[in-house]
Amino acid sequence: MPHGQGAGVHSPLSPFPPLPQRRDVVPWSVLTDISTRIENRRIVPVYTSAVRRLDQKTQRIQGASSNATSCCLRCR
Repeated sequence: MPHGQGAGVHSPLSPFPPLPQRRDVVPWSVLTDISTRIENRRIVPVYTSAVRRLDQKTQRIQGASSNATSCCLRCR
């Protein structure tokens, strides 16, 4: 993905101002910090420790359509 695109990136062409950083929500940069690996000829997600700590916990996500979002991962 080209630099400056994707979840959590604010376009300079947007008519809306960027959202301010908040300490009471999970930033999109944490949620999108996921990579993949090949396991038994399948592509599986690799979650960072920050993402794994969210597993089975209700979180507030800035910019989401609701105030609380449940995070359920299938981490190994």
